[in-house]
Amino acid sequence: MVLDLIKNVSGIVGEVVRRVLPAEKISEQDRLTIESEAKRTATELLLQEDNALRSFFLEYEGRAADMPKSIQILRASVRPILTYVFGATTIYLFWKGVEVPTSLYQMDLIIMVFWFGERAVRNYLETKNGIKSKNGNGE
Repeated sequence: MVLDLIKNVSGIVGEVVRRVLPAEKISEQDRLTIESEAKRTATELLLQEDNALRSFFLEYEGRAADMPKSIQILRASVRPILTYVFGATTIYLFWKGVEVPTSLYQMDLIIMVFWFGERAVRNYLETKNGIKSKNGNGE
């Protein structure tokens, strides 16, 4: 995720440098040097922010290895339990012939996108960018 952001920001930085310092104002070599330095600085800042965010999450939520097994199981089961509850409620209402509220359909859609959409988007981006995952099948 951060690599995609770095790639995009790097392109933006390059474009800004090219527009602010056109060829008639500065030599090509100097412009390339400035562009390279600006991209390096932007990349370093993005990586620092990413590390800071990760550190914050670890401090706030704690490391899984430092938690009791029961808490790990409870944290891991929240999303699946919510999926079953919303899914079962929708099926029950449909089965009974009761009109299913639009908001419940929307929640079901959000849950399905959560479970399957992230993987599909990741696989699409990996294919588009020519990146192979660790096990070669996008996971």
